[in-house]
Amino acid sequence: GGIVGPLEHLPRFTDWRQVEEKGLPEPWELMLACGIVSGYPDGTLRPEAPLTRAEATCLLKAWIDAYNLQNELSTFALCIDL
Repeated sequence: GGIVGPLEHLPRFTDWRQVEEKGLPEPWELMLACGIVSGYPDGTLRPEAPLTRAEATCLLKAWIDAYNLQNELSTFALCIDL
């Protein structure tokens, strides 16, 4: 499994070891490659830190954009309004 292709273009993070220790590098690599997460300005991912509401909102927006889900969600919202 894993992402096919070189990942050298992805940034290096000072706390990447925490991601590896939890056995979660593949989901993080995918989110980084798709632009869903980019890390913090200090060069960390902070995988153990709780998300703020603002961060969760940004992640959801990036996921919607990365997978071009806007039309599907608009249709879903229409069904809920009925």
